[in-house]
Amino acid sequence: MKHYYGNTSMTAVSVLILVVATATGWFYYYDETVKNESLIESHQRKQASLTKQQDKLSQLLEQADENKFELEVRLQKQTRRVLSSQTELLAQLETQQNSQAELTSSLEKSRSENRELDERMQEADDQALSKHAELQNSALKLTALLEKSRNENRELDERMQEADDQALLKHAELQNSQVELTTLLEQSRNENRELDERMQEADDQALSKHTELQKSQDDLNALLAQARKEKSNLETRLQAETNSAQLTTAELESELQKRQSAEKSLLEEITVVSGQKTELQIRLEREQASKEHIENLKTRLEQELSESRVEISQLKNSMTVIKLTSEVLFNSGSAEIKSAGKEVLSIIAESLNAYPQRAISIEGHTDSRPVAQNSGYSSNWALSAARSLSAVNFLQLENQVDPQRLRLVGYGEYQPVSDNDKVDGRQQNRRIEIKLLPLEPAEPN
Repeated sequence: MKHYYGNTSMTAVSVLILVVATATGWFYYYDETVKNESLIESHQRKQASLTKQQDKLSQLLEQADENKFELEVRLQKQTRRVLSSQTELLAQLETQQNSQAELTSSLEKSRSENRELDERMQEADDQALSKHAELQNSALKLTALLEKSRNENRELDERMQEADDQALLKHAELQNSQVELTTLLEQSRNENRELDERMQEADDQALSKHTELQKSQDDLNALLAQARKEKSNLETRLQAETNSAQLTTAELESELQKRQSAEKSLLEEITVVSGQKTELQIRLEREQASKEHIENLKTRLEQELSESRVEISQLKNSMTVIKLTSEVLFNSGSAEIKSAGKEVLSIIAESLNAYPQRAISIEGHTDSRPVAQNSGYSSNWALSAARSLSAVNFLQLENQVDPQRLRLVGYGEYQPVSDNDKVDGRQQNRRIEIKLLPLEPAEPN
């Protein structure tokens, strides 16, 4: 009877394991990566609980074996009193067989309910597959995990089957022992009373074990009900998570579009910056070449003139300024260029023509002394403007400088660079400035 209840309990445990494994598989299938670990831990806890129950049943079997050995030893001394209780034992055996038939029927009914549950779960599986075609990649991974879980469950079932086989062997051994016991009963009538007491104790123990097994059965039924409730909760969570997954997919698509747009804008900015970098490199090379060209021009002019009569400077804004004292180009009070001045302007024109894209400003300056009455000019302003015009005409007509690049300015005595009260100061103020203007910045795209 102990082994029978043990077998029934093991079968119920197998049913519970199947239900729990199925629910765990569904949980793996629909809960994705974040919740897989919690399901695995829950499954492991349930397996640990089942393992503990199996160990407990094994201990009960071992205790039954020990009781059997003890009974055999005692039966050798007390077989005479067992014969009268044989009829009662046979009646109890028949009762146990009837109970076994009822439990078998209950087990068959439970298996039928499990098959119906499997069919319903299969129908839910088909519906979930039809509604979630977009999640097939994740489903494949989860199916692999489910298959692994099923393999583990099959291994556990095999182990449980082995345990059932061992229990059957124990049961067969008990039956053999019962035959031997019947033989011994015929020889132990004289010790019947003491054996009755022992058997009563054994019955009490069996009843206690039966009560414990019945409690385990109730616990398993409660676990089965809880598993069904968890299945219903899983289905509800599955629907909610399906809706959430659809919303998440839409959000991800929107975020992807935003990132693609941002990436496109970034690429455009990189292209613009790359173009600006190339343009700056070109300008830097041009400025470097301009510096070298200006240095060469300065060297040539210094060879023609003294350092005090020519000054070349390059400002931070890339403007190049060539200052010539008026005596280099003109006689006092005159705007006609001297022959030596023409040679100097021709040298300067070569450098100016090397930068065809840059504008040229010719600016005339005088000192503060009034012009002579016979000079033909009404003021220093008119004289400075006339000298600028002469230089512009010479550069255009004699040296082919593009007239669209040229402009002239007459400042008179109003922008001095030194003191007009001194001879040296007045000489520095009488000057012609030729300015090579920087390139205009490119218009932004």
